[in-house]
Amino acid sequence: MNKGFKIFVFIFLFILVAGGVAMKMSNVYPIALGMHDEVINKDNIAIGGYDAVAYFSQETATKGNDEFSSNFKSLDWKFSSAENLALFESNPAQYIPAYGGHCAFGVCKGAAVPAEPTIWSVIDERLFLFSNEEAKAEALLDIAPIIEAGDQNWN
Repeated sequence: MNKGFKIFVFIFLFILVAGGVAMKMSNVYPIALGMHDEVINKDNIAIGGYDAVAYFSQETATKGNDEFSSNFKSLDWKFSSAENLALFESNPAQYIPAYGGHCAFGVCKGAAVPAEPTIWSVIDERLFLFSNEEAKAEALLDIAPIIEAGDQNWN
């Protein structure tokens, strides 16, 4: 093997490893690689422990508590009331955030970006979370193509 080829292989492998480390550290993965969580979670608690039903029923991001919790898709979902817990358990698919709670703007661009549960919007009876206010503002300028691209990328 000549020296130029060895250098090329070394640089190529370095870039691959560095890219993998950067993705792991930022918790941002290309959706096509399938390395992201189906539902964003930390320590098996879905969407940061926020009440998925409260976004719809109370129109606010409300922290759930341990007293009202449900296990769905191998994750703990927290709720702020017994009523919200019952609503979720009667139809979980209605309340789970789009794209598993990853940033809707990031998903439309092809990346599973962690979202901030306090930055959200309900559109056509679907909950969308965003990574920051800028991503939300950009997405809401023209949400239809964002949702269309997000749906295609996620599925």
